[in-house]
Amino acid sequence: FVFYDLKLESSPGNFKKLNNILIDLSLVLKSHSKPILKIKSNEGLVQLQLTKSISEKFLLKDLHSKFKKSEFILIGETIEGHPFYYDFKCDPHLLIAGTTGSGKSNLLHNIIWNCSHFVNTEMHLIDPKKIEFSSWKDHEKVHSISSSYEEAFQIIKHLSGTMESRYSLLSKNKNIQFSKIFLVIDELADIMLQDSTKQFEKELVKLAAKSRACGI
Repeated sequence: FVFYDLKLESSPGNFKKLNNILIDLSLVLKSHSKPILKIKSNEGLVQLQLTKSISEKFLLKDLHSKFKKSEFILIGETIEGHPFYYDFKCDPHLLIAGTTGSGKSNLLHNIIWNCSHFVNTEMHLIDPKKIEFSSWKDHEKVHSISSSYEEAFQIIKHLSGTMESRYSLLSKNKNIQFSKIFLVIDELADIMLQDSTKQFEKELVKLAAKSRACGI
């Protein structure tokens, strides 16, 4: 990565003009991709960020050992070399969208790998392709892997029942600490296309609306 800090003249529209010529700048600077503009308002500067070569691949476990252990999900590394974490306590439900080959399933594996290192954690995986999560089949933290619509629906119903049971316990003792349960679904669109009765969607929406407080 290469960074250029630019100080623009105080003429209105200069930032917009610079933003409009980013493709031209990438050709002139021979960057690997279109540059990114980042405003550093506290310094009165605009930072031009660009890549000069294809980034090297690295293993998540190597990155994990580079930074201190955390209860957050380590997604990767920022271009400044800092760890990039995701906090499921603040945002417990996450929808990952993108084009084919953009890395959605890789990110799910990343999340599963992180969760496998947490204590008092169980995971349920839904895998319509039947091959994406097969490598997690015998992991002690993975309690189920569903591949059909029927299996997926049963897991959703099971988690919904677990949620209601936990809320019943919380009504009697608000200090109860539950184990964390992670549900990971690959190819959600495929499941939804088979959901003609909308039962799966109904249970999934219920989980998304209520499960945060009881550790799901």
